[in-house]
This record gives sequence, structure tokens and C-alpha cells, in this order.
Amino acid sequence: MTYNIEVSRQNTYQDSRFSQEALNQHGCFLVNQEVPYEVRIISSNCAIITGSNPDDYLAVIDEFRFNAEHISEFYDNKEQLIAQFETKVLRTIPISEIQPSQFYINQDKYLAVDSFINTAEDVIIPVTKDKHGGYIAIDGHSRLKVAFDKGISTVLVYESQADAYIFDFVQEAKSRQIESISDMSVLSHADYQSKWIDYCTDYFKK
Repeated sequence: MTYNIEVSRQNTYQDSRFSQEALNQHGCFLVNQEVPYEVRIISSNCAIITGSNPDDYLAVIDEFRFNAEHISEFYDNKEQLIAQFETKVLRTIPISEIQPSQFYINQDKYLAVDSFINTAEDVIIPVTKDKHGGYIAIDGHSRLKVAFDKGISTVLVYESQADAYIFDFVQEAKSRQIESISDMSVLSHADYQSKWIDYCTDYFKK
């Protein structure tokens, strides 16, 4: 669906315009680069959306669900249902069976995610399958790493469509001996920028 507004997710964990809970969940957005909106996950499939103009809620929800398709019900702060989507089928699998599609973890994000991950049920990520039926993480690497480091052995996943670049990233990850979450290194924000974000920028320039 096309909207007549610009919605951008805020990739920061310190911003006085948003609650810390929403910042840690990576659920903060600006509409037209200035108006703040929040999406806060409150259960495995529900979230609350807040912001100044309810007419913009659907556009924000659409952006939020790009890598959070398991969130199927959205409410305003008066508990009124705003939008509802098809429920994703979740399954439990071992973290050890998931192939990363990234190489590194951002320490800032790792610390933010650490604030709300305590059990296997706190980690729900999108995956796709390789040609042998193995699971590939499309997103959620920080959540997987935190869970692994906390001794959590399984997580919840749902299958989703993956763009072709994901499989290129997996091939490169394997060439770097990154074949499980345990192989991923946590880097400072600056090192993450130079080693991962710059890699992605160069890849998409090709």
C-alpha cells in the first residue's frame, strides 16, 4: 500500500522524544522526519501504537511490520483495535540450527535487547530456508546472540520471504566461518559501522 507520508525508523537507543521501552524494542518512528510515533510490543502478537495523528497509524504499522510480521494486532493507548493481520505460525527451534545472514552484532543494540530478553518466548524472529531445508535468520541476530549468551537454547521463528541478497550474505558469512550465532562477534558501534554497515553499502552499490 502507498501512503502520502514518509515514515522512517529511528536507529538509536537514546532520544528524549521516545520512551526507553520503545527505543530498546526498535519501535520508534518519525513521520515526515519530525513527528514521533511509537510501537511497543506487549505480547507475542500484539503491540500498542501511539502518536499525534491516528490517520498515520497504518503507514507506521506497515513500516514496523517489515521485519515483525508476527505482530498481528495493533491497539491505540485506549485499547481500541487499530489493525489486524493474519496470524503467523510460530515454531520452536534450537538456536544452534540457525544460520546467520549477518557477520557482526552492534554492541548498542545488544545492550538494548538484553533489557527485555529473559526466556525463549521473548525471541521471535523471521527465517527462511536454504536449499537443504536449513534455517536462515533474516533478522533478529542481536536477539539471538543475547538469548544464546544467556543460556537460552531455543527460540520461536516464523517463515518469511527473503530477498536474494540474504543468500549472498549467507554465502559470505560461511566464507568467514560464521555458521552459527556463537560465531558472531559483538562490536562497538564504530566498528560495527565500518565492518558491517559499510560492507552492506558497498554490496548494494554493485
